Amino acid sequence: MRLAIFAMHYDPQILRASLSNSQIERLPQALLGPDCALSLIRDVVTRCWITTPKEKKTIAEITEQVNRLVEEALRQLGDDLAEIRAEKGGNH
Repeated sequence: MRLAIFAMHYDPQILRASLSNSQIERLPQALLGPDCALSLIRDVVTRCWITTPKEKKTIAEITEQVNRLVEEALRQLGDDLAEIRAEKGGNH
């Protein structure tokens, strides 16, 4: 399935040729499910690790950085939802 996800980004013909219809139907779950979320989180952790100065590279420091990023993302989500609700309320 991971190869199919990779292939989909580069050549949809490869995707259709390499997967069954039932596998294609499950792609949204594979693309957006827990495994994808974990992969994205691991990418964030890795980027924080790589960009942190050597003298500050500790699990506690990386945890703090990742927590700040998650809190900011959730704050932005709240702002986005409030804006969407306000727009919908204004259209009635």
